[in-house]
Amino acid sequence: MKKYINYILMSLFLILVPFVVFGTTVNLDNPLGNKTLQDVLRAIIAWIYWIALIGIAPIMYIIAGYRFITAAGDPQKVDTAKKMVLWTSIGLAVATAVYGIIDLIKIILGVK
Repeated sequence: MKKYINYILMSLFLILVPFVVFGTTVNLDNPLGNKTLQDVLRAIIAWIYWIALIGIAPIMYIIAGYRFITAAGDPQKVDTAKKMVLWTSIGLAVATAVYGIIDLIKIILGVK
């Protein structure tokens, strides 16, 4: 039975392909509103930056603060909380520096 269903689907596909290919014109609108790849990449980077700045970093700082408060003097837990704050700060600095890194690469490569 499964074999026949595959044959039927394949037949329908082969019959309908010419109608789809030659029968209609498809216009795809640009949902992002950007015209170049550089504009698309800038929009994606800006989106990731704001997600990191507004969403992820504050949550990580809150979790690190909670771990620091609930460490109860345990040096390993305090160290873990400090590392969380350090790596969150480094990640935020990198996310902030991305625009400068992109401009630096453009200058090095000579892209206008």
